[in-house]
Amino acid sequence: MSWRPNLRFVFEHKALIYNLGALSSYISQACFLSHGIHMLATRTRPHWSTTGFALFTLTSIVLMTPYKWDRKWMRIKSLIGMTTFGSVLILYAVCAMAF
Repeated sequence: MSWRPNLRFVFEHKALIYNLGALSSYISQACFLSHGIHMLATRTRPHWSTTGFALFTLTSIVLMTPYKWDRKWMRIKSLIGMTTFGSVLILYAVCAMAF
């Protein structure tokens, strides 16, 4: 089986592929936020690896923001990511200190 038809599909439908990736990103952010809320509700402490992943994801979003700031939708996507991962880190900090 040749991989070229699949590659051709990707290049012919760039916007669709990009939007699927963006949707996946928003779903992963919602999962992180629900995880933080669940940890707060169940009074459990966050694991260092989960906290580190959220911290470095937020750091990468912040560091990449100036590159994307000229495009309106990229600016909105960056702000959503910073808000979500910032909120998650606050929830993790509260759980780490309180429980």
